Amino acid sequence: IEAMEADTKGTGVLKDADQLRDFTKGEEAAMESTIAAIAATGAKVVVSGGSVSEIALHFLEKYGLMVVKVVSKFELRRLCRAIGATALVRVGPPVPEELGHATAVEVQEIASRRVTVFRQNNAEDTGLATIVMRGATKSFLDDVARSVDDAVAVAKQLTRDPR
Repeated sequence: IEAMEADTKGTGVLKDADQLRDFTKGEEAAMESTIAAIAATGAKVVVSGGSVSEIALHFLEKYGLMVVKVVSKFELRRLCRAIGATALVRVGPPVPEELGHATAVEVQEIASRRVTVFRQNNAEDTGLATIVMRGATKSFLDDVARSVDDAVAVAKQLTRDPR
């Protein structure tokens, strides 16, 4: 969530401090109108797959929006699927069909690691589940993860078998 950049590089000459101030005020006004439009849709959480500028953080805070940064495209797609949202490539207000829904978004500590949890109370809200595994060694956790993957694959195959 950053200010729009030009497609080509160019040089601008600012002759005094007033021109510089007017230039930055224009960027601030554009960012504030974008964030205000997002807040007007009823959104409470903004999930970003990229960086979030300082000015965007300022206005997100001003309008009471929580920001979650997800660096993995896979995790971003999974989160969108879980909450019924559409990933947008543009910075701007989403239409109602693009908004997702979660009963609660909270930060919890699991095994000394802080994680952001998007909670759905109704089972029919999503077809996804998260399994948190803990173990003494990485190799043990890898074995457990393989076993869970195998079990999920068997259950998936059983539900698709017409017999």
